[in-house]
Amino acid sequence: MNDLLFTNPGDVYPFSAELRVSWVDEVFEFQLARGGLLVTADRCFADNSEDVLSAFLHQLVAEAPTS
Repeated sequence: MNDLLFTNPGDVYPFSAELRVSWVDEVFEFQLARGGLLVTADRCFADNSEDVLSAFLHQLVAEAPTS
């Protein structure tokens, strides 16, 4: 497996939210999950992958629980 997995800082397994980034069929695939359920997903080419990754990371931390 060559995926990237992003979680909220300080979150422990099982993660409350996670962003998985994969390289599938020459495109990046993004999957945002909360509580083990898929919230949103998207696919894009390398040209705009940084913008899409940024948007997904914002979503990941936007609803992060506060202590």
